[in-house]
Amino acid sequence: MLPISDQEIDKIIPLLLPSNCSFDEERKSFIKNLDTIDCQAVPGSGKTTALLAKLLLLEKRLPLEQNRGILVLSHTNTAIKLLHSKLDNKCNFIFKSPNFIGTIQSFVDQFLAIPFYIQTYQHRPLYIASEIVRKITKPPRELQLYLYHRSNKNSFKDDLLFNTGILHDELIHYDKTNFLLKNHEGKVYQAILKMKKDLYKKGFLSYADAYLLAQEYIEKYPKILDIIRLRFKYIFVDEMQDMNQTQLELLEKLFNHPTVVYQRIGDINQSIFNKVQSNKIWEFRGTPLILHKTLRLSSQISPIVERFSLYKDIDHSIVSIRQSDIPPYLFIYTSSAIKKVLPCFVQKIKQHNLQNKKAIFKAIAWVAEKKENRLTLSDYYPTFSKEIKIEHNHIDSISEAIELISQKSAKTKDFNSIFKIITQICLEILRLENITNAQTNTYYSYLSFWKAVKEKPENFLLRKQIYSLCQKAFAKSLITISDFDKILSTLEKIFHFEYSESTLNFRSNTTVSISSQVLSPLQKNIFSLDGINIEIGTIHSVKGETHTATLVMETQYHTTESQKILNILKGQEIKQPKEREAEAMKMLYVAMSRPTDLLCFACNEEYIRGHEKEIEKAGWKIEKIS
Repeated sequence: MLPISDQEIDKIIPLLLPSNCSFDEERKSFIKNLDTIDCQAVPGSGKTTALLAKLLLLEKRLPLEQNRGILVLSHTNTAIKLLHSKLDNKCNFIFKSPNFIGTIQSFVDQFLAIPFYIQTYQHRPLYIASEIVRKITKPPRELQLYLYHRSNKNSFKDDLLFNTGILHDELIHYDKTNFLLKNHEGKVYQAILKMKKDLYKKGFLSYADAYLLAQEYIEKYPKILDIIRLRFKYIFVDEMQDMNQTQLELLEKLFNHPTVVYQRIGDINQSIFNKVQSNKIWEFRGTPLILHKTLRLSSQISPIVERFSLYKDIDHSIVSIRQSDIPPYLFIYTSSAIKKVLPCFVQKIKQHNLQNKKAIFKAIAWVAEKKENRLTLSDYYPTFSKEIKIEHNHIDSISEAIELISQKSAKTKDFNSIFKIITQICLEILRLENITNAQTNTYYSYLSFWKAVKEKPENFLLRKQIYSLCQKAFAKSLITISDFDKILSTLEKIFHFEYSESTLNFRSNTTVSISSQVLSPLQKNIFSLDGINIEIGTIHSVKGETHTATLVMETQYHTTESQKILNILKGQEIKQPKEREAEAMKMLYVAMSRPTDLLCFACNEEYIRGHEKEIEKAGWKIEKIS
């Protein structure tokens, strides 16, 4: 294949970069590289944009020899959605077979777990979703009796039921450690095994179950490795640092092979989705290609972030190309003044004239949920609440569905998104009534449900009732539980059943308004002052984002962040960090590398008292809040 030239890169710059911008030599080197490499990229390096450029130029070379494809994987849906949005309307072929762009989970599901499951059980799995498996799993009686006198029964039960899958017809912990129950012929072991087999057979799999199925598929049919390698010539794994050990091992088994080009891209210091370990999960192959220059971080912020690099066995320098005279601020407060932290942040935004239509201001913390005698995000902002999310279309009650409809209708005019939530209520009720698809003897999925309804005389009536409720949602009218009664009555007629107590409980008596009487969590998590809106969230929720200004509020996980990283605040190095120090370093590295202009860190003054001069010498400007 022809190499990528500088002239080709110059031609696509207008598609990806603002006017008067270009790719520097670091990024050009990465874009042109079509060998198996690792790429270490500092925060704000523009690695994703550089990857997009590479994909655009590869797309011009499609179809590849033997019609092989391009595979792009990332850890989260957010990253994949970004790739889709940036490439949309710019590529004709890269989203079509034989290419694949998706999460590591979706790739494993589609190419390994689901094909092996169908071969084994002769039907598709109903769900691959850990939260649904957890909801419907009922501990067998033998296990309940076994746990009756145990002091640590909850954690023990959790390990046995929810951290466990089946491999080679035996129970195994997902982390591959030995199963807790040694007697495989015992009643408890056999009861759990039977329960798990029943869940598998009905089509309920956790995310981790998919990897066990993939492993068994490869072991039983190793030829699948050659088939997948033959399909994909170029493999790009973005956000490599977030892959866990199981995912990494699978990727290596599949693609660490001379017949493919396998590029792993990320920032080893930003791995906050996995437990911090003494040994890195992602070990570089030889010398990585390093993107040192940051397009995001200012000259004042980049040296602060660099000090939080956990892994210093590679060149971890962060080189800013943006000069700034805005210093990073350390807010120190007394316990009684903690609620003044957010107003102080607003004043700094105003002081440095950062307000404009495109500006993004966020205040973030590590620990969100309120805990007694522990410092959490709620201490700074008491009304914080996590957004209710519809994970793989699972809903616990009609009242929760109403709140979801409220959130969706406030953000989008997409009828289909509301239609799916209401359909999911129907699916949950059928599950509660133990009504299954007669053809597969499994619970109904979205598609099989509407296929069954289509054959019924009430089909038009049910659709009309759902559409009417959708219209009411978008009209911002009050929606109550009773608005669903006609739909439930029609459902009862279609599937010939009478509602049980379980369904009546599902139909709660809570009334939720879509009007302004009830604010969604998204609306609640905004602090407003002097016309400036600050979004409140967790560090995990903003990973990968870029803000104009970021306030990091310390919380308490065992001890506070400032207690763990005091030496780093003073400009010193923690040469051999302990586990808790390492966790804090990673979290703060991610948190503090979000802003382009203003970084603020808030902590209790008692933890830094006596060290103020050293901290200011290290580049921080201290502001006391009392």
